[in-house]
Amino acid sequence: YVIHWMWKFGPFYFATCADIAVTNANAVGSVVMETTARPVTKQSAPAPAKAPASAGAQNVVELYKQHGCAGLANPGEFCYEYYGTYCKVSAGADYCGRHICHKSDHSELGPCRRLRREG
Repeated sequence: YVIHWMWKFGPFYFATCADIAVTNANAVGSVVMETTARPVTKQSAPAPAKAPASAGAQNVVELYKQHGCAGLANPGEFCYEYYGTYCKVSAGADYCGRHICHKSDHSELGPCRRLRREG
């Protein structure tokens, strides 16, 4: 069996899954499952301190909202990190020519600058 969890944080998703074996060791004729992994003993090392979120991470999200994924320096890396997918540069551009990550939608982008009136 595979258990799959998914959480939505604003416009982004986080997912994880686990493979489990379900057996009844007390049933007649049961096959005992064996693991293919061998236990590994590790010496516990202190966990590294988590680095503070960089201003660059916030800036890349803002750039995505303004210009879409194709306007980023590394669109594939951004879409994979935030959506687990890829930048749809071959299809799906909006009126401003902005592309979105697969499994995203244009509502996550900011207003199109072509449609803004300068005051």
